[in-house]
Amino acid sequence: MIFSVLLLILFPGVTVADHFGYSLELQKEWTKQSASCEGKNQSPISISTASAIPLAIPALEFVGYHNLLPRPISISNNGHSVELKPYRVPAQDNTAQIFGGLLPNKYHLESFHFHWGRKNNRGSEHVIDSVRFPMEMHIIHRNEKYDTINEALNHSDGLVVLAFFLQTREKDNSALRPILEELQFLMSQFRTLTSGTHHLQDNYRRLQPLNERKIYAKRVVADASYFKNSFLNVSDPAFWH
Repeated sequence: MIFSVLLLILFPGVTVADHFGYSLELQKEWTKQSASCEGKNQSPISISTASAIPLAIPALEFVGYHNLLPRPISISNNGHSVELKPYRVPAQDNTAQIFGGLLPNKYHLESFHFHWGRKNNRGSEHVIDSVRFPMEMHIIHRNEKYDTINEALNHSDGLVVLAFFLQTREKDNSALRPILEELQFLMSQFRTLTSGTHHLQDNYRRLQPLNERKIYAKRVVADASYFKNSFLNVSDPAFWH
């Protein structure tokens, strides 16, 4: 197993009902349980890299990501995923953080959770060039100007989610062997979990319409003129719609 990573910046500002399922029939009921699940700017989406708009996005900075997560770490089956939360001292904000890129502020790590499939040909929520990966990990970050995750959920700039795709292959990367052995164990264990009524498998939402939204991509190129038309005003609402 190797890591195949895509970075997504999302501003969900949503709440999720405590009891729901991932079958197609039950997903149709989500909008009845939570108004946040309807609207034109829903996730996940299918991403075409060929049609993504190139943009000279500043680097996203990671602070504290090479450090061990503050202990104790809570690991829970919340009925729709496996969620991990590091110990946090509110007055210190001692967890990892991100800033830069297109972010308006610093964002502190709050938790992370996973989406996976019953088989390795599916599992991720987002789809890249028609490929659905066997697992997707979401790392949730809270805007530092809000004290709690519940407060942040009430604001459009409250949260940022980093999405990482995990991919399988026939030959392991020996340098990652200690991590891979744990991941293979976790994947097998994840597939045995239940929500109380059904197994937690294929716990991903069906794809949502892109509508008028634009997808931007930062590309590594030698010629800076490649971005000659990509220096846009991110404060302009037209940038995001």
